[in-house]
Amino acid sequence: MREIEDLHIIGGSMEPVISKNETVFLEKGCLNVVPGDIISYQTGCKTKIVAHRLIRKQKIGTRLYFLQCPENGHSAGVVPAHRYLGKVWLDEKKKNLPNYQWRPITKAENDMANAALAKYLFRKVARRVYHRLKDRIPFLP
Repeated sequence: MREIEDLHIIGGSMEPVISKNETVFLEKGCLNVVPGDIISYQTGCKTKIVAHRLIRKQKIGTRLYFLQCPENGHSAGVVPAHRYLGKVWLDEKKKNLPNYQWRPITKAENDMANAALAKYLFRKVARRVYHRLKDRIPFLP
């Protein structure tokens, strides 16, 4: 059974595909997403929900990551699977727009996603190493 929820968009990072103050539909937990689809996820503060275009899904070991890029050319980002909420669907009136739900991912966006994933994984490993060593090395804060 699909669980659908309404989302009210307050930001403009997905314009012109999704406008400010528009209502979209969130299909919770949908893993059937392809590059170009719009996904929704929670940020680190757990109260803010964000919607951006999916560049690709990446499985590393047993963990799943979603690589996303805002429509207006901001930097790419990594969304761990535990923050992923689902797939965003636009209103029926927008169904016939040429940019509806999908467009090809550019090489530049793919390169940005690779760099963002490498940076994210490096920080994650560095954090683990820091926590292992902080008790052994007295001068680490």
